[in-house]
Amino acid sequence: RLHALMGKGSGDKMEVEGAKRAKTEVPELKSFSKTLECLKTMVGQLVEDKRNGGGTGAAAQELAKRCITKVAEVRRDSRQAHDAADRLLREAEAERLRTDTVSQQLQNLQYQKIHLSRELNVCLSYKGTEGLDLISEEDFEAATTEEQRKGPRGSHDYELARLTVEMKKREEVIKALKQQELRRKLYEGKLAAQRKFLDGLSGHLDTIHAAAEPVRKEFNKSGAVPSLDKADANAASLLPAPLYSIYYQAHAYEVAFLDTATTAIVGDRAEALAYVKAQATQTPKSPSGAESKKRKRRKQLEEDGESLLAAHPLSVSVQLPPKEGAPPPPPPLPPPL
Repeated sequence: RLHALMGKGSGDKMEVEGAKRAKTEVPELKSFSKTLECLKTMVGQLVEDKRNGGGTGAAAQELAKRCITKVAEVRRDSRQAHDAADRLLREAEAERLRTDTVSQQLQNLQYQKIHLSRELNVCLSYKGTEGLDLISEEDFEAATTEEQRKGPRGSHDYELARLTVEMKKREEVIKALKQQELRRKLYEGKLAAQRKFLDGLSGHLDTIHAAAEPVRKEFNKSGAVPSLDKADANAASLLPAPLYSIYYQAHAYEVAFLDTATTAIVGDRAEALAYVKAQATQTPKSPSGAESKKRKRRKQLEEDGESLLAAHPLSVSVQLPPKEGAPPPPPPLPPPL
């Protein structure tokens, strides 16, 4: 420890200066250095006398005794210097702890200063509630009690309570918005799954369409059924779509069960041909400008109703034999007027 104070074995300038200050400030270290220098001088003189051949006289013996006494003094001063070094180390440790404490306090004060400076800047730059879309004072007073307002209008507590209510209100709006966003994502996921399912149906629809192609050809007016003759096929092409489907289904039943069903097209075929041509060339009449809107509308409805309710010249007759033991069938209905 004494060597550390004296800066042994290092050329660092600060340690040497510290050792020099220790020599000048610590009396024990100063006395040890002085006694050591004196011992070095005496030993050097004794060695010099022995080299010159005079180291056996009384003077040499006296000098040797003084050297032994000086060694004892050096040991005493060394113990005192070590004790002084320990004392200095304890004092230095105490000073270091005190310095650390003061430094920590100073650092805390600096942090507090920075925090207070920021808060002061916020307070100085506060422009009030101008420009903010806050709840009106009337709505705020209607929604709160006098205790919740904490003061009259314009006071700091009043504005603080008003801002608190506005903040809670906006937090609720944000929460509701997040819930709606979550619901939107869920619905988007469901719609994506349904869209994927619908996109996958196109292949199935194509398969069904291909499978139904023979049936569509069977019920298509452009192609005649092989079991029909040309006259019946031409008459069937003049039938309306619902009656055409009924006729072909009944004809298929007749072909399958030759002895039990009879299907025929009844009516004037020339009149039916004229009727079909008239329906194809019929154009709506433009109403006169002198009639009122209500009269135009009524007239248009009457004309459309007449054309829709007009009887078709052709009809389909289907006769099925009754079951065994069943009552006789009722007489056929009279033809439409």
